[in-house]
Parts: sequence; structure tokens; C-alpha cells
Amino acid sequence: ISAFRAGSFASNADTYRALRACGIGIDSSLNEVMPDSGPDLRGRLDFTRPQFFEGVRILPMTIFRDGIGRPRPAQLGACSFAEMRDAMEAAYACGTENFVILSQNFEMLRQDSSVPDTIVVRRFEALCAYRDANRDRLQAVKMDQRPIASPESAPTCLPEVSLGATLIRHG
Repeated sequence: ISAFRAGSFASNADTYRALRACGIGIDSSLNEVMPDSGPDLRGRLDFTRPQFFEGVRILPMTIFRDGIGRPRPAQLGACSFAEMRDAMEAAYACGTENFVILSQNFEMLRQDSSVPDTIVVRRFEALCAYRDANRDRLQAVKMDQRPIASPESAPTCLPEVSLGATLIRHG
């Protein structure tokens, strides 16, 4: 194990000391929109940029502003494909080197069922096809592979998506 994410993003400073003690050097537990994510680290760490803390490289969950201005995590089951595409493009235009997407193991299934959720499956397929068509710009890597941006190189802009992309999700 070389990378970690706390369940429900519930992490704190002790999480990073424990990861360092276990030899796990990469974490993605910080999520700006989750209140249980780093409550003792808010104001001390930037939840939108890669950084080092307690000897662990942190790649926070990517957050973007949806079409009505609310912060939203880049999560497969929580965003429309159009939002994810717009957010990736906005992050790329801003010079962001990492775009962390979350996908839970159960997201492509209907709730309490083993039947595929066709909306999320189509969204995943569209995201994969889009990323593949743009592989020269949008490289996919595992958490433990390079390149991982240095904190100094990370831009400070928060990606924003169009109102239309958000309305697709609400539709």
C-alpha cells in the first residue's frame, strides 16, 4: 500500500502521523466540502492544493464550482459528465497538474441492488472516452506514479463549470 484515503474523508492530523509511521507516503483524504475532513487542519492546510504534511504528500480531492457557484467534489456518482469535462478543462487551462476523481465501488449500481445504474455507467464511459481522446493533455496515472505536482507548482484557481453542465445533473 502506497496511497490512502480515509473513509468518508474523515481524517485529522493524527491520520498523517499514522500514515508516516506505516510508510504510506501519499494521501487523498482532504475534501474541502466534507466537514469531517481535517477539522483540525482547516486554516492550517490548503484543501485545494498538493502539499506535504507530517512527511506525507497530500493530493486533495478536486473541488470545483458548479454552474450555480457551489463547491462540488469531482466524484463520478455526484457530477454530470458535462460538469466533469468542464472542470477538467478549466483545471487544465489554469495549469493544475492533478485532478483527483473519486469513484466508489458501489456507484455504478442502483441503490441496494446489483443492477447497473445506467446513468452512472454512461457517465463513466463518456468520461473514459473523453479522457482517452485527450490523452495527450489529460494523462491518467495511479496515485503512486509520477508526475505528482509539487506544492509550489500548484495554481490557486478553483475550476468552474457552466450552468448548462450543472443543469444536466439536476435533470
